[in-house]
Amino acid sequence: MDRFKTILLGSLLPLLASCSSPGLCTTAGDAEAQFNLAWKYANGEGVPENDAEAVKWYRKSAEQGNADAQYNLAVMYANGEGVPEDDAEAVTWFRRSAEQGYTKAQFNLGVMYA
Repeated sequence: MDRFKTILLGSLLPLLASCSSPGLCTTAGDAEAQFNLAWKYANGEGVPENDAEAVKWYRKSAEQGNADAQYNLAVMYANGEGVPEDDAEAVTWFRRSAEQGYTKAQFNLGVMYA
């Protein structure tokens, strides 16, 4: 059973329409587009489910400071989805997201230390 869950795309759906060509946005370094593509790969939404590909795009977005991507990347490491399970790496990404005020990351960071 997964210890943590990734956030849902939910309210971020309108952002998908913010770029005329999502592929162009992801390669141009748009962190929101990268996050959205990662979520689609993680959930098999419009593309085949591929956790390794999700991790790749979450990381690109997370490295640009996207707190949602940092959180979801941490979850992927905590659960060993698309990458080997690595609690130290999960803590790193939960911390980065938590430092931006992301409350789920703050909670999960505490759980990692419990």
